Amino acid sequence: MQRIVPPVRKIGIRRAKVKVNRQRLIEVDGKAISYDETQEMVGQEVILDMNTGDRIPAHAISEGTMLALGLLTVFMNPPQPNLVLLDDVEQELHPKAQRELIAVFQEIILSNPNLQIIFSTHSPYIFDELTPAQVHVFNNPKSGFTPVKRLDEHPDIEWAQQTLTTGEIWDAEEEDWVLEGENHD
Repeated sequence: MQRIVPPVRKIGIRRAKVKVNRQRLIEVDGKAISYDETQEMVGQEVILDMNTGDRIPAHAISEGTMLALGLLTVFMNPPQPNLVLLDDVEQELHPKAQRELIAVFQEIILSNPNLQIIFSTHSPYIFDELTPAQVHVFNNPKSGFTPVKRLDEHPDIEWAQQTLTTGEIWDAEEEDWVLEGENHD
């Protein structure tokens, strides 16, 4: 976690009062009526020691930090998944943290060869941590089908790789090339 978000020094839990909202049903004169009931219970709260202070509750921490913590928790605790699907993996993360997240993902995959991580992103910083063969580009034409090609299938990939990073190649091109050579009957 510290590689992705360096200010994190320690992660823990503590007992805390937690509000639980439940929907209840009662019957009056044969009619079901629902109402919300809030109950306070003793539960657990995630806390973090940061370089700015200790025992900071999770609700006061940035969304990107909490998303990274959640992902790492899934990957590091048994049972480990074989497939993880993520949308906008860069969400709320600093560009350097995005790069570190991908580096950590790659290390986790090396130690668990059965694991596949499939994610969407629009971040050139993340693309720069990948090879063109790892990037799949989707096109959304009006045909109702979604064609996809790997970035290393781009017609100018050999020339582009001489001067551009993976993120720059992805960013410089529209998705229209994905349709080239397709049959549009």
